[in-house]
Amino acid sequence: MQTATDPAALSSQPGLPPNIHAHCKLFDLNGQLLRSVPGLYCIFENDGSTVLGVGQNLTKLDKDFKTVWQVPVVFIHHHIRKSPFSGDYLLIDSAIQMIGGKSARSDVLRVVSADGKARKTVNFNTLMKQFKAKGAVIRPFARAYWLDKYSRDVKENYEYSHVNSFYEYADGYIVNCYYQKKILFLDKSLSRITDLIDVSPRAIHDVQIKEPGKLLFYQNFSDFDAETRFSSIVELDLQTRVYKELYSAKSAEYSARACGSVQQLGGERYLITHSSCTPASDAVNSTVLEFVDLNTKTRSVLTFDKEFKFGAAELIDASEYLKNNKGQ
Repeated sequence: MQTATDPAALSSQPGLPPNIHAHCKLFDLNGQLLRSVPGLYCIFENDGSTVLGVGQNLTKLDKDFKTVWQVPVVFIHHHIRKSPFSGDYLLIDSAIQMIGGKSARSDVLRVVSADGKARKTVNFNTLMKQFKAKGAVIRPFARAYWLDKYSRDVKENYEYSHVNSFYEYADGYIVNCYYQKKILFLDKSLSRITDLIDVSPRAIHDVQIKEPGKLLFYQNFSDFDAETRFSSIVELDLQTRVYKELYSAKSAEYSARACGSVQQLGGERYLITHSSCTPASDAVNSTVLEFVDLNTKTRSVLTFDKEFKFGAAELIDASEYLKNNKGQ
């Protein structure tokens, strides 16, 4: 089944990884669905095995879809990452606890080894206790309406933090807290904040290291001011704390109020996901992938049918996985 309205958009660009990975689905660059695995968040390994978050477990399946190991979780959201530094799996889990007299959801950052052992775990509320020492203000907790729609395992509708990205880098970890409007750098123990950046009033997703001394992230559109009227990808200089808009289509069609992602593909080439994960409020009605090369001023767009809605996408080479995995 052809799932893209512009089937030649990405495949016409030279030198790109051959597969689109989004929400446990693999597509070719023409938008053709190649493989779908139950679950929202997956890692596709070269040996044909799959690590996926489904239900209340992080599970590894071998190439024949037999269970290798499971790690109990409460509710994973946004993504599972495999660290290029340690080979560990990084996930954003949840915990339920009493906050201000209300039962609320808290983010839990988990690092799981390749053999399914829990290596590091920290509750984000514990990290927030360090905010005051960093001169940061804690915003009060509020309703989390997204839980009504997306979680069958978590009934609590209040939260403090809402982490939406979690990466390992050479010196530790970098975490973006959407609701608190803060980017955190954590040490290798995952328990100590080494630096904190308040990005208020910006609403951002997918914060990552672009190059030494600079961050890259997807900025959601908002109604705060003209600067954030449309979604964009933004660079932040860590020394000067100066924001630089790298690219924006300056169009509501290529914008998203919530979700969204950016992937740097070498040099100044980027894959941008404009997501319809909250269709009631988003300007986009479906998921749009936008490829841009800022050096050559090249741009390609791939729009997916509404049945395929995902909060983020990336280009990967899943050739070995597809060859070795037996499918279902």
